[in-house]
Amino acid sequence: MTRTRLLHGTLALLLGLSVTGCAESSGRFNFYEAKNPEHRPTYLGLPLRNGQIVLTEAKGDLSFVFSLIPDQFFLFTHSGIVSIEDGVPYVYQATGDYHVRLHSRVLDNVSGEVRRTPFELYAVPNLYGEVFDPPDGASGEAIVAYAKKRYEDKTEFDAYFRYDEHEKLFCTELLELALESGGAKAHGLVPVRDNASLKTAMRWLGVPLDTALPAGLYKDEAHYVGSFGQFPTRSAAYAYFEGKREIHRRFTRSQHLGYLFELHATGELTARANLQDFMARASRAANGMVPEPLPGDPRIASAVRRIADEMFGPAD
Repeated sequence: MTRTRLLHGTLALLLGLSVTGCAESSGRFNFYEAKNPEHRPTYLGLPLRNGQIVLTEAKGDLSFVFSLIPDQFFLFTHSGIVSIEDGVPYVYQATGDYHVRLHSRVLDNVSGEVRRTPFELYAVPNLYGEVFDPPDGASGEAIVAYAKKRYEDKTEFDAYFRYDEHEKLFCTELLELALESGGAKAHGLVPVRDNASLKTAMRWLGVPLDTALPAGLYKDEAHYVGSFGQFPTRSAAYAYFEGKREIHRRFTRSQHLGYLFELHATGELTARANLQDFMARASRAANGMVPEPLPGDPRIASAVRRIADEMFGPAD
């Protein structure tokens, strides 16, 4: 195998760039529900307004690689900021794309910037997403003003996920700085898990080894507005997340990335067949439950755990 193929494959692993899927979704886009006690104007059923937080889970075998990095499990892999402009909702996000240029440092092949995307174009490609109002006391207008300024300045995407400088930004870095600009309390970075295989890959790529800023850190049920996605129900989405949580639980210090993923001759990294089967079964774990479980219902976690024990054997 050539070194170039190995570099490209490892990059795809860490950035979650695979386009194939390992969860079983309906393939149809749904708006599941919305909370709107203030009877605000809605867009496709969602009461969107300036400064709201959008957390999303992308499609792809490798989207849950990000969830393996923090020591604690977090939902979601990406974040954005809602802005209403001339009555039309947009999402500001920091994101990058991979282009083969064969730089000496592999992440130098990733380029991007802060982007402004119509809400529906941002939402539809994702497997699942949720919208949250800004934290209490934070100004939605000030949050948007910060994001818009970084967009107008053409701020570049930070492929190295460094939080010690803010010239370039990654997705949650943009969100964190915008929230703080709007008066919200700062979120702290979270520890990276102690796993030798994972840290070897991270060290080689040049990304921070000790701390991370996961998208799920911004999930706040008290400010939940609504949800959307491609699963048949919201409970199915949370069954999928329970599958990811179970993989995170089992990925202990002695585990290797190679147990979960395989590198092909093309340089593409994909989830191994048994992992794809597990995630597909996990996303169906809530099917047929009466009454239909809400997110956080312990029946979902129990059902997913039983599937994992059957497929992989019990784990402490």
